[in-house]
Amino acid sequence: SDAGSPSGLFDPLVVEAASPGDRLLLSDLLDNGALDVQKKKRPSGGSRKSHKPKEKGRPQTCRCDRSGCLKRYCVCFALGNACGPACVCKGCQNNEQTEENKAKRHHAIAEMQKKKNSAFDPRIKGDGEDKVHQTGCNCKRS
Repeated sequence: SDAGSPSGLFDPLVVEAASPGDRLLLSDLLDNGALDVQKKKRPSGGSRKSHKPKEKGRPQTCRCDRSGCLKRYCVCFALGNACGPACVCKGCQNNEQTEENKAKRHHAIAEMQKKKNSAFDPRIKGDGEDKVHQTGCNCKRS
């Protein structure tokens, strides 16, 4: 074959044999194991680990990293609860295991309520289809 001709550009990779008439496909050599090279196998679509179905709504446990679970974005603290054993937070201070943590927790709750009286009230009130969001929208552009 001509080296300058573009006709063989997209043909399958071919290995020339000893005699010019014999041609071997590289895929045949790989399948037969003649080249002693492992062929990479592509994972099938079902080989991924199965994930747990996600639950809708607010998570029941927190994973706080640096806040000590004393901010309103901590799920447990926002509900007014102490962190439980299922939480995977680091440096948690939202528990009542020691007097120091108990004092920090009550101080943080008092500070939040001083800034905003309704800090620990549910944001959505009502039953069934009569649910109303209490804080409303704070959008600046609409």
